[in-house]
Amino acid sequence: MSLTPRLKIILHDLVAIALAWMLALVARFNFALPPEQHLKAGLYALPLAVALQAVLAWRYGLYRGVWRFASLQDLWNIIRAAVLGTVSIGLTLFLINRLINIPRSVFVLYPMFLVTLLGGPRLAYRLWKDHSFNLRSVTAATRVLVIGGGEGGEGVVRDMLRDGAYLPIGIVDDDPRLARARIHGVPVLGGIDDLAEIVRRRDTDIIIIAIPSASGAQMRRIVERCE
Repeated sequence: MSLTPRLKIILHDLVAIALAWMLALVARFNFALPPEQHLKAGLYALPLAVALQAVLAWRYGLYRGVWRFASLQDLWNIIRAAVLGTVSIGLTLFLINRLINIPRSVFVLYPMFLVTLLGGPRLAYRLWKDHSFNLRSVTAATRVLVIGGGEGGEGVVRDMLRDGAYLPIGIVDDDPRLARARIHGVPVLGGIDDLAEIVRRRDTDIIIIAIPSASGAQMRRIVERCE
């Protein structure tokens, strides 16, 4: 049974969280094997660290992002999840055992390793795919809904974020693999049949159709929904 793309992302992030925690502990001792009491304490805290960090990663939408369209918004979400996760892990361990045998420097090293391990592969995958990375955030008055979550829609969203004259507020696409995903931080809000409700709910000014490969019948269906 093959894994879905989202499940692959979740498994990757769980491994990255565990690795970041253990790397932080090992780095504290100059990348040598930690003393037995510190190693045991670190392994004891490992499941808790992974569980808390995974919940926060979910909360900040790390599993809804599409690696192919990684953006600054995704990196910002990773940083926020890492910082809040570090605080949560530290407070929880303090309440459980007063951080016995857990070096305090681990909580400085851990978020740095975590951001690198979570953000690095996403950035590398994006650069490998199209050698570009959106490093801009935008604000704009004209609210735009983009129909199409493929290459065409991604390009339109990227250009709007770069230019700053328009604000992409959402993406509409029938592909179930994109359900609840985010492209450059812009959420996929539903399918073509949901268009009328999305437009009303999101206070849309402009609709842009960005599906260059659509057939005539598909375009007629989309235009009918837009009307």
